[in-house]
Amino acid sequence: MDSIDPAEEYCAPTPQRRVSMPISFTGDIGGFLFDLLSDIDSIVWDADADTFTIEFVNDRVHDLLGYDPMDMVAAPEFWSTQIVHPDDRAAFLASEEEVLSRGAARVTYRALSTTGAVVWLSSVARLTTDHSGRRRVRGVETDVTAMKRAEEEARESEERFRLLSEASRDSVIVRAGGLIVEVNRAFCEQFGWSPDEAVGLRPEDYIAPESLALAAERLAQDVSGDFEIEGMHRSGTRRWYSAQVREARFHGELARVVVLTDITAMRRREQRALHDASHDELTGLPNRAAFGRRLAEELGRRRPDHVLGMLYCDLNGFKEVNDTLGHAAGDALLQLAAQRLVSVVRTSDPVFRVGGDEFVILLPLLPAAAAARVIDLMKQRIVKVFAPSFSIARTVARVGVAVGTAMSPPATTADELVERADQAMYDHKRYLKQLAG
Repeated sequence: MDSIDPAEEYCAPTPQRRVSMPISFTGDIGGFLFDLLSDIDSIVWDADADTFTIEFVNDRVHDLLGYDPMDMVAAPEFWSTQIVHPDDRAAFLASEEEVLSRGAARVTYRALSTTGAVVWLSSVARLTTDHSGRRRVRGVETDVTAMKRAEEEARESEERFRLLSEASRDSVIVRAGGLIVEVNRAFCEQFGWSPDEAVGLRPEDYIAPESLALAAERLAQDVSGDFEIEGMHRSGTRRWYSAQVREARFHGELARVVVLTDITAMRRREQRALHDASHDELTGLPNRAAFGRRLAEELGRRRPDHVLGMLYCDLNGFKEVNDTLGHAAGDALLQLAAQRLVSVVRTSDPVFRVGGDEFVILLPLLPAAAAARVIDLMKQRIVKVFAPSFSIARTVARVGVAVGTAMSPPATTADELVERADQAMYDHKRYLKQLAG
């Protein structure tokens, strides 16, 4: 691959008008992408996993590369054939294969803007599935041209490197002999050490114990690379960083430059997106998808002398409240009902909202000899906790609950267990109607 000097080739695109949301994307790209788009300074995209046809890209692609997002949407292989530098195309295509086989991939490559300028991009892509079951690949392309330029210039001039690193908002560390020999101002601000105090620090002084092994392994390698670590302020506060390691010359000797980019906010958004995908927004309880996964897990780890219990709950009178007092009152009732259910179960017994006014409780690892009694007692507790009326929209509402129970064994599959509990719930509902007669 021919050597290309980023300092000579790269020039920032002339600022142009910000284009608004330029496309109508398809599929569910979830809270992950919407949250990122609110403040991220990177290219965010979503593509079909089978064809890598881009179906959404934010307007940052226009700012960085000059392309109109509409030019690439629904155009197969547009990115790999039109944007990726020919010399980096093989590595880029290999990263596409890697994300399909391993679920995630990272690659740093050169991109060509519409003017022919070279922009270095660091790509992070993940394989996922949308709500309709389609496989998707979603990623973030971050402009790392400045870092690449800094690497080249540092080999020629230590002073130029120092000026560039001081201008960076990322923490920059120069390491030699396993110790820090220089840091920039951002490192001091983010980790709490003065420049003089930072010199001589060991990794355990600024990296959380859980990340030390990974950091030591990657820092000891003779190759450059990117990885994520949990950094530690001298006060003990922790934040997540994306670490990029490159070789450089320091006082004429070979050293390693570590650039730490704070990704704490991004990780929190990812965690929030994962939480939102598996939890009911109204009640905060795990949703039907989470119920299916947890049920499969509990059936898989069931012991021969233990039983998995299930209670299927359906509110009696919810429709009347919803119809007479309105949807807001109905929502409030569901929230209060969820709180009552959680209040009577053990901390080890998960509660799920699986439908409009339907809830399921799992009782894992019940001793077989006492399982039936424990499940029946739990049913009685649930019925009892719904006996008091609810105060909703300045109105007193009486809402009961029908509870169906089932155990595995004798049920052997998830579908059979759910079907038995659901049928038992309807039997209980009919019994309650007969009593009300």
